[in-house]
Amino acid sequence: MTTDPESGRERFNKLPEHVALEDTVEGQPVNTPPDPDGGRDPEHEFFMRNIGL
Repeated sequence: MTTDPESGRERFNKLPEHVALEDTVEGQPVNTPPDPDGGRDPEHEFFMRNIGL
């Protein structure tokens, strides 16, 4: 067993320092993700392709 402080049980013997709520930062607002269908309706396209006429 190694006694290296960065390995195994030695690493988790102490809890990290407490962080005060005042020291925390709000998350950054993000943009909405791009539409994976590119504005098309895949259900409509599937229906039109497979209508069977």
